[in-house]
Parts: sequence; structure tokens; C-alpha cells
Amino acid sequence: MSVGSWILLWTVLVLAALIFHAVVLFRVGLKGKRVYDAALEAGGEFSSLLDEKDRAAREVAGADSAGVGALFVDPEHAREIYAESREAGREARRRRRIDNKRLRGQPQRYGDLYGL
Repeated sequence: MSVGSWILLWTVLVLAALIFHAVVLFRVGLKGKRVYDAALEAGGEFSSLLDEKDRAAREVAGADSAGVGALFVDPEHAREIYAESREAGREARRRRRIDNKRLRGQPQRYGDLYGL
């Protein structure tokens, strides 16, 4: 074989390889675009779900203690909210304990009855 035919052969092989890689990259790009679109759609659904949960939490707990707005609350005010909710939880547990013991006919704890 002459030098000219080798150059022609290698040129055809390199062009075929470039065309093959271009086709593969195009197909991968299309799949990547589909994945990207699916991720955007899922992100939008997730964002709307979080917005609904945040809105529901604000309705239940009040606007001062739920969601992103709670990040910008004064620390002293946040501590007061936390202390109030902690005391409310303790009081609710104490009331439930008293009611349950009364229903079962068990003796009450002195601390429960007199808040000590």
C-alpha cells in the first residue's frame, strides 16, 4: 500500500470515530436534558409541598414560630417562645398524668397536684 492510501484510511477512521463520538454525545445530551427537566419538575413539586407544609405550620403554631421567618426572630423572643411552649407541654403532661391516675383509681403524686 502506498502512503496516500494509508493517509486516506486513517482519515476515514478518524472521521468515523469523530462522527461516532458526536452521535453518542448528542444522545447523552438528550438524556441529560430529560433528567434535568425531570429534576426541575420534581423540585417544583417538592417546593410547593414545602410551601403547603410551611403554610399549615404557620396556621397551627402561629407566624412567629414556624418556617423561614423563625430564622430572623430576636433570640430573646425565641427563648421566650421556647420557654412558654416547654411550660405548656409540661403542664399538659401533668394534666394527662393526673387524669389518667384518677381514671385508674391510683394515688396522685404530690408534685402533680400542687405543681411542685
